[in-house]
Amino acid sequence: MGSKDDMSNCPSGLSVGFAYNLYNQDMEYADAFGNAVNDITLFIFDANGMFVEQYAATNQQLADNGYKINVCCLPSGTYQLIAWGGIDNDSFNARTLERGKSGIADVLVKLNTIQEGASDKDLASLFYGRTALLNYKNT
Repeated sequence: MGSKDDMSNCPSGLSVGFAYNLYNQDMEYADAFGNAVNDITLFIFDANGMFVEQYAATNQQLADNGYKINVCCLPSGTYQLIAWGGIDNDSFNARTLERGKSGIADVLVKLNTIQEGASDKDLASLFYGRTALLNYKNT
């Protein structure tokens, strides 16, 4: 008689990993994400391009190059993900999005300025990533 495995402790949901791929002078691959990116904000949009959810991670979390953002409670469907790294600092800021009202075009990152188009600070690095539409099945 077979028994059903208990899956209650298994992670579920969508797990999103990040990489910043570099090659050193010896042409050896290295993932420098944890060293280069101080913060990351992940924006999730539905198939119609409407804002669904946002997740953020700080430099303490990102110090581990294998860090992943675990997205829970996302219903099955088609989604697009956009990630910005470096917007949680003195150089840049992002517009606040409203669930169900904001769209992909509303994901704007703005340079913090002292006057139109000018900054008096050394700019931090800015990172960007975007997926194609992906089909997700919540199991």
